[in-house]
Amino acid sequence: MSTRRSIRVATRLTTIGAIALVWLGLTPAALTAGQARTIVVTTVPELQAALTPGNAGARIVVRAGDYEVPEALTVPDRATLVGEGVMMFDETGLPTGFKASGRTAIRGAASLVGDILALGDGATLKFLAVEDAAGRTSGNPVVVVSRAAADSVSARITECEIVNPNPSGIIPSGPTGRALVVMVRNPNLGQDPPPHEGSTLRVTMERSIVRSPGAGFGVFAINFASDSEIGLELRRNVIGGGLSATGGVGRPDAVSGSAVSIQSSHNLYRSDSADQAPSGWSLLAGADAPSPILVSGASTSNSLQIHSKDDRIEGFATGISAAGGRRFSPVSGPISSNTVEMRLHGTRLQSTAADLTLFGELSFVDGVLPDDDNALHFSLRQAIGSGPRSNQYANSTSPSGAEVGTGNELEIAGTPQGFDRSNDNVEPPPPAEFFAACQ
Repeated sequence: MSTRRSIRVATRLTTIGAIALVWLGLTPAALTAGQARTIVVTTVPELQAALTPGNAGARIVVRAGDYEVPEALTVPDRATLVGEGVMMFDETGLPTGFKASGRTAIRGAASLVGDILALGDGATLKFLAVEDAAGRTSGNPVVVVSRAAADSVSARITECEIVNPNPSGIIPSGPTGRALVVMVRNPNLGQDPPPHEGSTLRVTMERSIVRSPGAGFGVFAINFASDSEIGLELRRNVIGGGLSATGGVGRPDAVSGSAVSIQSSHNLYRSDSADQAPSGWSLLAGADAPSPILVSGASTSNSLQIHSKDDRIEGFATGISAAGGRRFSPVSGPISSNTVEMRLHGTRLQSTAADLTLFGELSFVDGVLPDDDNALHFSLRQAIGSGPRSNQYANSTSPSGAEVGTGNELEIAGTPQGFDRSNDNVEPPPPAEFFAACQ
């Protein structure tokens, strides 16, 4: 073939390829733009350099090994931070941990101040471990938090391991000692800058394992600002330390109209600590801050919803503790018109003290307080409990046992007979007075 003819054929093939791309709605430029930039990390300085805003949308590959980081890091928006770990699974499909070969671990140094790893909007974590240092009291291993008012952050965690050896605590900047924190913030305790009102956070965690040997909470979700929403989707995880979530808490500004929504399926929630963790699930719609140094404003019209399928809650003193409203301090603002809705199907409970403690309103303070119209709506189907336990049910309760406020309500779906037919070994079951069909 002559040189001139070869040029004509090559030109024709190039033209045909370009036409095909146009027909598919693509161009060479679009293909190039759609390819994520890949950054390979082998050292701590390289990791710090990669996790900067300029690498938004990049794929950041962290080679196997241990990376002890001295400062808080943030995964850029739309970036994927991926290790080389290979997750192992048991016969039920739940994760058991990484193979030793290829494990990639980001560890917080004991001197690190703040959270080890924050996830930006559209960020993804895959195939890596994040581990906190024992004794550190200034942060958490992994967080998804609001950054300003009306913020929106969505993040995903897939086949990862999060290790938190520390107990849960509270400092002025917020909660500590939780493995995964999802939080709409009030960054300055009533001063400027103002609460991050109107924010939305979304987190999906799947096929991951959380280890909490220090009895800290495994997953923690909370709104410290009004008109905000948190959505959690938890699928086929092992969550040591359990789940704690609250629709709205004044810290100290009043919080109203905020919500937490949780979809939980085929997870194992377990106590990992030598000293038994108190609650597998601790769920509230509205509350004040459980701190003697804060005077919380009102918590009103907040909500929490959880829909659960085939979850297991094992090894805690109390399996599920839930209340529409919860008061810690006698000087906090009103805690009123907050609602928890729980729909549980196929739950397996193995507790040592109580499977269920369910209240419309729970107060740790005696006396007449403005905590009204809080509600807990509860549905349980095809569950297996632990047998005779110290289960508790009340519209409202306080240290003296007296009811608190007016209009607070615990409502159980269905009838006592239907509850007994559908569920095994939940003893004692809720009294007849709390069932919707009997009211």
